[in-house]
Amino acid sequence: MNNFSSTSKSDSKNIQYPLRALRYRRVLCVKCFEERIFRIAYAAIFLIIFFAIGLTLFTQQNKIGDLRDGSRSVPVHLMKLFDADSVLVLKNDNPLLPFSTKYTCGECHSYEVINKGFHFNASNPKVKPGRKGEPWIYVDWRNLTVIPVSERKWKGTYTPSVLGISSFKFLDLFGTHYPGGGIGETDSLQNPDDFFRWEVSGKLDVNCLACHDANPEYDPAEYSAQMLKQNFKWAAAAASAIAEVKGNASKMPDNYDVYNSLTYSDIDMRTTAPPSISYDKAKFNDNNQIFFDITRKAKKERCYYCHSSVTYQAENYNQWDEDEDVHLQKGMTCADCHRNGIDHDMIRGYREEASDKNNFRVASFSCKGCHLGNGEAKVGKNGAPVPLHKGIPAIHFEKLECTVCHSGSLPNDRSSLVKTSRAHKLGIRKSNKQGDFFPHIQSPVYLRNEKGMLEPNNLLWPSYWASKNGDKITPLSIDEIANSVSGRIKLDTLLNYGKWHSVSDSMMISVLKKLNGSSRKKNTSFVYVTGGKIIELDGTRLRKSEHESAEAYSWPIAHSVRPASQALGANGCGDCHSASSNFFFGKVNVESSLKSETDTLITMTKFENLNTAYQKAFSFSFFFRPWLKGIIIVSFILILFVFLIYSSKGILVIAREATKDKV
Repeated sequence: MNNFSSTSKSDSKNIQYPLRALRYRRVLCVKCFEERIFRIAYAAIFLIIFFAIGLTLFTQQNKIGDLRDGSRSVPVHLMKLFDADSVLVLKNDNPLLPFSTKYTCGECHSYEVINKGFHFNASNPKVKPGRKGEPWIYVDWRNLTVIPVSERKWKGTYTPSVLGISSFKFLDLFGTHYPGGGIGETDSLQNPDDFFRWEVSGKLDVNCLACHDANPEYDPAEYSAQMLKQNFKWAAAAASAIAEVKGNASKMPDNYDVYNSLTYSDIDMRTTAPPSISYDKAKFNDNNQIFFDITRKAKKERCYYCHSSVTYQAENYNQWDEDEDVHLQKGMTCADCHRNGIDHDMIRGYREEASDKNNFRVASFSCKGCHLGNGEAKVGKNGAPVPLHKGIPAIHFEKLECTVCHSGSLPNDRSSLVKTSRAHKLGIRKSNKQGDFFPHIQSPVYLRNEKGMLEPNNLLWPSYWASKNGDKITPLSIDEIANSVSGRIKLDTLLNYGKWHSVSDSMMISVLKKLNGSSRKKNTSFVYVTGGKIIELDGTRLRKSEHESAEAYSWPIAHSVRPASQALGANGCGDCHSASSNFFFGKVNVESSLKSETDTLITMTKFENLNTAYQKAFSFSFFFRPWLKGIIIVSFILILFVFLIYSSKGILVIAREATKDKV
């Protein structure tokens, strides 16, 4: 009884209300359970963050080849080969597989850091596009299509995705001069429809040898040949001097497996063989290593394969007549100016690059920074001379980039055609050597950059089929063109292969009628873009109008640099300021696929945003300037003569007055 009476009030309540006590205990248990769960979750989050930081620090750790010890000598590269699965390649393996630069070079160098470099990061949306550059140019001459393509989203270009070009198709179209990495191996950028083709061709690693292999036996044309066969993972090995590749991945079925001969047993091996590689066994040492003649600073010949250009003129197409860039003539290499570290963030060398990259050291590698000084720039890099520019008014340096006078070919009465490595696949086997082979790139064309300064440019007029919704112009994808346009255009290609084709207005009307008639999209019509204009149907006639989407695409040029004796203006002011000056009054051809719009010419002043009549009048004034100088000189002599006469008279008067005073 006493014990019972001494029980706490809470216990008595619990005894009186057993259900409430049970619920109370359950609540306590739930709370304890939740607290334990939160503690476990917090601990798990902490461990994940800890391991993530540790993993990041581990992956960012520099490898043995990332940092130099200060020696200017090049280390001997005796290397073991590793395939795409990071498995060691032995000379007696069966089957033999191509070595992967990702794992072979990646043994000593941080491959993931290198893969973020300028040549490989175009597909990364976090990377700033920077100044406009040369685009890839998609050409389908049968369907009158020439369109600039770039993943950097430069104004005037279109991304591959807009045109329906998958990563695999991109390499198929442009892979001959693509350095690897980026879209060649990034899974997230690959179209699932191409999954089996990627399995057959393999990924395209960054081709380190394309720049750094100093062996004269390295063959970039062989790399291009392998890319045309879709032998992506074999391409780098095939170009090297240690292996030979045969076979064609593009001819293999989707289920092709190098380890299973049954997947290609039905193929006629006499005409089409699966990709295979054989190594020069004599080049393996006893430790299964191969010597690579690697150089840190790429030779100019390696750069030339992707960055050559040649000017074509109908009456003069002799490459021996063209001079090399003056910097290269003096013994410099491309890499002396276009430098980079292990991150491969290549210096491009334009004036505003230092501020774009927030790195003042870059300023020393622009024309102005190297030769004149530019803020923090160190003048005289590589022994660069400091020009005096005697007699040139200062306003020229406020309105003109250095490249206007010193870069590219001199302006002619009509802009010249230029062929470039990437646009015309220069250097590959069996390339088209016609000087006027499409696409037609015109140069030099003087345009204003974002700072309002004139600079020489290469210029391309796009031509493509598009849909129009309101004022928005969207190019048709390559599949849409193949399904809707292909076969409806009749071209005379027998004697005009490689020429810029044009069609009559009646044929254009016929094609647009069929396209609009088959369209199911509301408020959308089909148009054709060419020659700086939008061509669309207006009843039974064509309406032609200017549009931003039809404007020519241009990109600045800086090479080949001419010496001062060959600079624009070396012959005096008349090089530019004369009534016949090609700098102001040269003509630029408007490339159009409509016969009624061909042979249209635009005066250079329009691209320069200058008034033609004013420039004519101003240039005409230079005709009298030599007379004006003579008049000034004669006037000065007369004034001096009069001054001397009156001065002598004044002296005589003073002398007489002084004499009178003495008398």
